Amino acid sequence: MANCAAPFVFPFQTENQHYLFDVNTRRILRVDKIMHDLVQEFGTLSPEAIFARHDGEYSLSQIESAIVAVNEFQAKGLLLPNRVQEIATVDAQDVVEELTSKRQQLILEVTTACNFRCTYCVYDSHDGTFRGHGREEMPWSVARAAIDDFMAYNSRSEMCAISFYGGEPLLNMPLIHRCVEYVGDAYPQSKPSFSLTTNGFLLTDEAIDLLVSNHFNVSISIDGPEAVHDACRRTKDGQKTWQVVTENLRRFVQISKERNGDCYVIVNAVGGLEADLGQVIDYFSRTDYLPEEFSLIFASDRAYASAIKPGCRLYDSAREASMNLDEQLIRGDVETDNCAFRVASSVLCKELVKFHKRHLLISSEGISRIVHSACIPGGRRLMVTVDGKYLPCERVERLESTTIGSCKEGVAYEKVQELMQNWLSFEGCKTCWCVTTCNVGCFATVAVDASSDRPPKQDACDNHRRQRHSLLVRYCRILEKNPGALDYARGIQIT
Repeated sequence: MANCAAPFVFPFQTENQHYLFDVNTRRILRVDKIMHDLVQEFGTLSPEAIFARHDGEYSLSQIESAIVAVNEFQAKGLLLPNRVQEIATVDAQDVVEELTSKRQQLILEVTTACNFRCTYCVYDSHDGTFRGHGREEMPWSVARAAIDDFMAYNSRSEMCAISFYGGEPLLNMPLIHRCVEYVGDAYPQSKPSFSLTTNGFLLTDEAIDLLVSNHFNVSISIDGPEAVHDACRRTKDGQKTWQVVTENLRRFVQISKERNGDCYVIVNAVGGLEADLGQVIDYFSRTDYLPEEFSLIFASDRAYASAIKPGCRLYDSAREASMNLDEQLIRGDVETDNCAFRVASSVLCKELVKFHKRHLLISSEGISRIVHSACIPGGRRLMVTVDGKYLPCERVERLESTTIGSCKEGVAYEKVQELMQNWLSFEGCKTCWCVTTCNVGCFATVAVDASSDRPPKQDACDNHRRQRHSLLVRYCRILEKNPGALDYARGIQIT
């Protein structure tokens, strides 16, 4: 072969077919077994050496024919050996531009207190990474300084959003009310969107009036049916919460529709090890207290991530629910207006649809330089703690290395660039087959383990490769049986 390096591919297979994921173009190629088995040796070994290495499993003529087939693919711009030579981060000028004029979302941690003690809460982890439950409330001086700083650097952004976070933010209703009034008085032209993440227990008439009057987007935590929810989500003194939360949400939806004509909520559901995902999906498909338009975000209990494996109810039920949905796709039994399908697909098909809608690359342009896509810390989101420190977002662990400024000093640009450089410029990216479809750029994917010698990003990357491999197999299994199974996704917006 003319090339001196093997094609940059990832071989994988389903029960019936063999495939290559072509890293340079992001295409999937169906191939025969010999090319699947040997393609990563082509270009580095002679046909005779390959023959000897595999102890006659394939004849020399078979190997030579496979090499000819690879050369034909390469003449079409496929299966090229191009490797990444440089991993680049976002240009420094773009970082400064976004942080000085295009900030998008401000997240205020208005209190560290919470009236719940959920069994899986990261703020009960006591490992020093996330803060524990506290009683601190954000002072008005911090909130006002953070709002002023954000508004000063939002002038050219297409988005202006202010979110309230906790703890349970409704425990500090006076501050939320004051912030909303201040923004309206001090920045009447900005017209920001407001949002709130709540456990729903304190959705009183007063709170509902504030939220509805100011068109808040509300994210509320409900884990599913009453028994499932109450098993994990209880008050500090052990009270069950499902009944109160669902009734409060029902009232919020009703009042919002009456006064604003519509309503949209995001439901955050967390699954413990004993959760049945199929049961949870079925429950949210049939419930009568949610608006017609809602999103369900399901996350597993991160405290027990290593225990989510075969034999665990959550794992087994998720696998069964996924297989059932895949069979529905294969049959073409897709009803996008059906609530049950929408809920199931939003939980189980998001990454599948995102991959299906991927942009194909032109291999002749090469991938010698990759610019990792990641939000600019402090630009896309800016989390402000009760004491005024700045973090990239609410999901990032609270470490000295992830603190990027304060409401007194503003965003430290050099700290942002240092964080991006250290996190995104991972040397292993250059030879990773996921490099052109990677989403490990999110800083929240890292989980720091002080007892481990492995770089935190290495664990995140290993996990991503396993997930991506499973996704490729699932994707091809479905399309083998029904090539049009995912056509319904053409009009779906993925965020």
